[in-house]
Amino acid sequence: MKWSELLSVDPSDPGIGVLNDHSNIRHLQKNETLIHQDERIDHVSLVKTGMLQARFVTFEGTEVWLANLPAGAIVGEISALCDRLSSAHVSAVEPTQVLVAPRSTFLNAMMASSAFGLAIARILAARIADTSNSLSSHVALKIEDRLLNALKTMDTIVVGDAAILVTSVPAISELAVRIHASREATSRAYTRLTRQGVLEKTEEGLLVKVSDRAAQV
Repeated sequence: MKWSELLSVDPSDPGIGVLNDHSNIRHLQKNETLIHQDERIDHVSLVKTGMLQARFVTFEGTEVWLANLPAGAIVGEISALCDRLSSAHVSAVEPTQVLVAPRSTFLNAMMASSAFGLAIARILAARIADTSNSLSSHVALKIEDRLLNALKTMDTIVVGDAAILVTSVPAISELAVRIHASREATSRAYTRLTRQGVLEKTEEGLLVKVSDRAAQV
């Protein structure tokens, strides 16, 4: 699978053709780093399979979750377009394959192809919208609701009309990073939701009873 397929751009397009021909596949193991924060990078990557995670590390060493990047996500395009150091630490959540293109090739493709440029603009616009929604929820919502929102974005199965099953439950420390809260505060919120019957640990995963939470708000 190439850039053209992942971004739904005609492979005969001159810009995307150059990217298809001048990209290499890189295989990342779980927790392996693709980009270090505050480094100058000379490539742009496209997630082919697997999942990456972007985190920002503060001066105090606190990790702040920014986004999970599934197949079709682009990494390093802002650094390439703005000639800036990387703004986040990006590593693999699971075994992941990425297509890696030189920065110069990426920029040439942007100039040569309006279709490719539009595809990149749409990706950036969606990312801005997701970031705005995330920031709004962190300001306006209680920690319990932030925790539930984070759980809903993970691997889930719909159970009836009012519940979902989270099949891969992360550790409390991971959830804390995702909702920008301390581990202790996240643990207390998790415990409160369990006591209220909103969360229930099962053999299959974590059952989230959405209607029970709505009735208590």
